[in-house]
Amino acid sequence: QVLLEPLRGRGWPLWQVGLVDFALRLSIFSGYILLVSRMRHVHRVFQYHGAEHKAINALEAGDPLTVENVSRASRLHPRCGTSFLVIVIFLSVLAVSPFYGQSL
Repeated sequence: QVLLEPLRGRGWPLWQVGLVDFALRLSIFSGYILLVSRMRHVHRVFQYHGAEHKAINALEAGDPLTVENVSRASRLHPRCGTSFLVIVIFLSVLAVSPFYGQSL
């Protein structure tokens, strides 16, 4: 809030300050994920995580677990906890942005 106080002082509506706050928070989170993923051991963990998704997707499709079937499967999985956390963070910041600076 301290960083965005000058915007409020210039007469910006609260909802616009909230959107700027949302953009900053999303940028910081995305930047963190990108920077952490550049670390060799974390990058390897991300690769294994994607491989797990591919194997589960092939298994749930009823395909035998062969390299060919798994490599064709999607890296995205609808019940991934990591994806769920990213969506929750995104939606929570988006939901709170219009009420930025208002007390309950």
